[in-house]
Amino acid sequence: MAQVTEVTSGVIIGPELTFMQDARLAFGNFNNSSWEVRKIPAKSCMGLIADDPGGRRLRVQCSTKFLRSEDAGRTWHDMP
Repeated sequence: MAQVTEVTSGVIIGPELTFMQDARLAFGNFNNSSWEVRKIPAKSCMGLIADDPGGRRLRVQCSTKFLRSEDAGRTWHDMP
């Protein structure tokens, strides 16, 4: 099942739950109809959350830890 998250700049589409090492997120932009594909940071991830309306700050739970991104999923870091 896919998870669709709407943000002010477009939509983020990805798996609701994934056990794949190389799963992907697709970022669609409302302004120019472009799509960017980015890697999910680890396997066993679920519950993608956009922490701001623009979709730049994201977080996701992967196994027993939470990861965050401050650049719309381009890079990911462990949350304290």
